[in-house]
Amino acid sequence: MARFSADQKPPRSVALIDVKEAYLHCVKAIKRTGLWTQEARVDRETFPTAGQVYRDQLKLEIPGEAIDASLEQDARETLC
Repeated sequence: MARFSADQKPPRSVALIDVKEAYLHCVKAIKRTGLWTQEARVDRETFPTAGQVYRDQLKLEIPGEAIDASLEQDARETLC
């Protein structure tokens, strides 16, 4: 795990993924989707926070704001 260290800190875990097949779409198909046009853009303010996503997906009873606060605290204390 030493090779995955960052700033002399070893990771808590590492996931190794073995890709057997990868499918690429032709450039025409990607361009036709129009995902990069101004009309397709979504205002970031309409996106749910990570806490809201976790709450909804895990069917938690605590507010998304509390989860967000916990995530921010964890990031400050363990990532720096």
